[in-house]
Amino acid sequence: MNTTDKKPFVTVPLEASSFPTAFPFAERSASQSLSYGHPGAEEYRCEIFGINHFQKEGLVREASTGRTWRLAADEGSYLRGTDLAPAPLSHWGAGIHGDVVLTIASLARAQGLELRKLSVVVQQGFASKGSLAKGEAVGLVFNLSCQVEMDIDCDRNTASNLVKQALLASPVMNAMITAREGTFALYLNNQRTPHSGLLDSKNSQTDPLTIHSGTFEPTNESVWPTIVTRRPGTGEKGFVLEDDSASSVSWYVQAEGELDMGTGLVHTTVNFPKTGANSRWSLVSDGSGKMAPSPRAYFSIGTAFCYHTQFCRYIDFRRLSVGPTVLVQSSSFSVDDTGGSLKASASPFDTHVFLNGDIDVAAATPLPKVAANTCYAHRALETAIEMSVDINLMQTTN
Repeated sequence: MNTTDKKPFVTVPLEASSFPTAFPFAERSASQSLSYGHPGAEEYRCEIFGINHFQKEGLVREASTGRTWRLAADEGSYLRGTDLAPAPLSHWGAGIHGDVVLTIASLARAQGLELRKLSVVVQQGFASKGSLAKGEAVGLVFNLSCQVEMDIDCDRNTASNLVKQALLASPVMNAMITAREGTFALYLNNQRTPHSGLLDSKNSQTDPLTIHSGTFEPTNESVWPTIVTRRPGTGEKGFVLEDDSASSVSWYVQAEGELDMGTGLVHTTVNFPKTGANSRWSLVSDGSGKMAPSPRAYFSIGTAFCYHTQFCRYIDFRRLSVGPTVLVQSSSFSVDDTGGSLKASASPFDTHVFLNGDIDVAAATPLPKVAANTCYAHRALETAIEMSVDINLMQTTN
């Protein structure tokens, strides 16, 4: 339930929390303005709060319905995190995967095609180059691929057209393959502060620390019981991303899973194979946002979580005297009916960062740019990425 008393807002370390990693914070109060298979528009507001080191929690609110989920994020051994919650890019990857799966399923249903099984694997390549310590690090993005396997009542040509139409109708996929530079704002002790090297936001936001009080607690409604599940890693030897290393390190995110034909939920397992992460994480998504977060909510908050991680990495390295970093991010998606086919679009993400503490303007000004350069999610948003698609039709055996 929402807190209404005047107590200060308090974050709880993940190891001490009695609540699940993911839980509903506010109930849905209206119909979605952008549901799968239909035109419309939707906006998501994310509020991210640092807990300690790379642990963080956040709220993601769907504007049309008011549906709000509280999610937690952490990092694995590759960043010396505590690995107590999915990494930011696990949420992000689940969002990409889930949006593709549900868009394919919704278009198949609209076209009267019997879909008996649908499994998708999405991979996105990344690299880190340059020294974060010197503020020169940059994230590189390459090799986006989508492998679709399905048992469906149609021929290969029809299935190929279905997948092609779905990728065009997916707002998250549009955000991935079309370059858009986001907008940013920086606040120092509640005062808007100049930043350098990024587009300045024309919007204004309020520090969420002045809005919330107490701790975040779940609603009393019934949702999917295992929204987030931790699984063993692959056992591969990995690496640790060093702040002061100038060498280049490449790796990739893999999100795989299938549509539950009975419930309509998507089960996605996300892994970073080359990092040697101790854990893989499975995340459940619901297109309606009722039983679990929607893919677009995951994608939005995953981006915000990722930016928060990179911001905090640089603050920690510089030993800046600030309290927990807080940010607000707005993302919006739309789908238009273009004469019988659906075409999706994503607007530039708008990010506002709030710092409180003993830090001067000169030290704060470069921080948003340094974080944006190393945030893999933001680098993907501002890079035009080519995507390869592979489709495999299978037949179920009775």
